[in-house]
Amino acid sequence: LFQCEEDDIAYEEEMDDPQLGVSTQTLVSSKGEFQSAKRLPQYLAAISVTIGAFALGNVLAWTSPTADELSQTTNNNLTSTLMTQSEWSWVGSLMNIGAALVVLPVGYLIDKIGRKFTMLGLTVPLYYVGRIITGMMGGAFSLTAPVYVSEIAESDIRGTLGTYFQLMVTVGILFVYVLGSQVNAFALTLVCGIVPLVFGVVFFFMPETPLYYIQTGRIDRARDSLQYFRGKSYNVEPELQVRYKFTEH
Repeated sequence: LFQCEEDDIAYEEEMDDPQLGVSTQTLVSSKGEFQSAKRLPQYLAAISVTIGAFALGNVLAWTSPTADELSQTTNNNLTSTLMTQSEWSWVGSLMNIGAALVVLPVGYLIDKIGRKFTMLGLTVPLYYVGRIITGMMGGAFSLTAPVYVSEIAESDIRGTLGTYFQLMVTVGILFVYVLGSQVNAFALTLVCGIVPLVFGVVFFFMPETPLYYIQTGRIDRARDSLQYFRGKSYNVEPELQVRYKFTEH
């Protein structure tokens, strides 16, 4: 706590210093002028985090193409090992229960361990356990992914990147409908199970958001994160100061 307060005081003094020049961690162009922020890292981060939204779309749509094969809703001659119509309805409903149960814990975790590790910890390994757990995954992602995208994006493109989440959910649903019409339930489930693994590998290399680092008193890490998303030749200090002041209110 005392360390965080010391960091805050030091940072405020740094920002109020009239002699403040170019940060040693900020590079400039050959003409000595700061370049505009690069947007490719922001787009890549938004796409990588919304791979989880694609997986959520898979979960939402999975019960539709697999119903004929795994339940007795359309074929009374199916073996007794398959689920009844009533049991199958529970399979579809448990995801919503899981999503409702996870909202409050995730709201706490995103500030405690960060946006990045909340998504990595709650989504990848739990996808395989069952519908109620995948519902928890979906609920966690619905809260955390939009927060992550909004905190790493520039204001000019924040709205555009914010649409990626719902777009990927819809694409994930469409993907399951199309693939489910061509393969059996086992193959469909296997393919859907690969998606969280892809998300885990890709998103693991993305930085935590600058705002989270500021909230936890790690200003240097916040600067590094913002520099990654804006490019090495962009002066992040003004934006970093605005974000720092924002967390004080």
